[in-house]
Amino acid sequence: MSSPTPVTAGPASAGPAMTGPPMPADPTAGPVRPGFRARWRRRWRRCTGPTGRTVSLMLVSVLITVSDAGMVQDAHGWGWANLTLAAGAVGIIAMWWRRVYPRLFFALGAVLVLVSGATAPLMVAVFSFAVRRRDRTLLILALTAAICFLVPHPPGWEWLDLTNTLAIVFGVVMAVTAGAYVGARRDLLDSLRQRAAEAEAERELRAEQARTSERSRIAREMHDILAHKVSLIALQAGGLEVTADARPELVSELAGRIRTTAREALEDLRTVLGVLRQPDKDQADLAPQPGFGDLGGLIESARGAGVRVDLEVHPEESALAQLPDTLGRTIYRIVQEGLTNVYKHARGAATRITVDRADGAVTVVVTNQRPVGSGILLPGSGSGLIGLGERVGLVGGTLSSGPTADGGWQIRAVVPVPPDARTPAHPDSEDAHHP
Repeated sequence: MSSPTPVTAGPASAGPAMTGPPMPADPTAGPVRPGFRARWRRRWRRCTGPTGRTVSLMLVSVLITVSDAGMVQDAHGWGWANLTLAAGAVGIIAMWWRRVYPRLFFALGAVLVLVSGATAPLMVAVFSFAVRRRDRTLLILALTAAICFLVPHPPGWEWLDLTNTLAIVFGVVMAVTAGAYVGARRDLLDSLRQRAAEAEAERELRAEQARTSERSRIAREMHDILAHKVSLIALQAGGLEVTADARPELVSELAGRIRTTAREALEDLRTVLGVLRQPDKDQADLAPQPGFGDLGGLIESARGAGVRVDLEVHPEESALAQLPDTLGRTIYRIVQEGLTNVYKHARGAATRITVDRADGAVTVVVTNQRPVGSGILLPGSGSGLIGLGERVGLVGGTLSSGPTADGGWQIRAVVPVPPDARTPAHPDSEDAHHP
């Protein structure tokens, strides 16, 4: 079997250009070099870093030392000029360790000025101290440096005239000012970086707290929405099991209730999952939130499942229906959780629900009698009452639960009514005419 012959297209071929997937990079070509801007940016950071600043100060000090040596050579000859150059070289080399030993470097600069007249090391020492600190110590060191510059020292052993004195004072002031500016700017940048880091950490903490709070809210809503419906389905299925030999009409009615409750549970679950798939909607309602006006449907569904439920509302339902949505939703969840516990642990037990509004608060009490059977229809995790306590606590209320004297169980919640939602005094009452 012969191998295919490669076909080479010459410059006169007039076919359409064939395109294909991009060829992989040649591994032998070496690493990709960074761009022009990236290289210069990296070099600029290297030059403006600590090492670059030290080298710059050393170069400036070389120029100052050569200038000092030139003036000394004109006035006193090459001997003293060479001493100035040697002293300046020692100070310039010592600049490399000026950050590690700032005090020793300052003392060395002062000695070099008093011995040879080399001014650059001491000026750099004053500048370095001004960068580090701006307090009384800097003032003392600046005055000490000025005195060292002004007192008679070799090679002339004479006091400076007014012009040179003002020049020395100006040089010290400029070194202190430049160092203070650099240090203040550096401190400001460090403070801004620290604030940015703290703000980022605080933002992450708030985001984590928001996620934790949202997870708790989702878990609480899923329990409130689904646990009640599933418990109701289990109770209805138990009734269907007991009445399996009853009339077909009754069996069909119970099966229809189970189907309806299961469909409602699936719709609620679909709503929850739909919200969870939309992360851009913060604090979205996981389902249409019920209120106090929906208590009637909740009670009817319990009665339809065979639970004897009595509801008492004081003073009247119209007054309670005007409560804020948050308060009405909390009352609904309290009653719902109480009925859920009845479905799970006290099937067949008569239940009494009282809702009383008085003294600026609404008291909700759910009491069930001692169950006839001792079996538990569904296992409980105990998280329902915990979540209910958190819900009641969010509106400033209190929740208590426990057994009653006759062997039943009672849930009692006291929820305060906001001042702006309290019923005002009647116009004909005595308080209404009070000035």
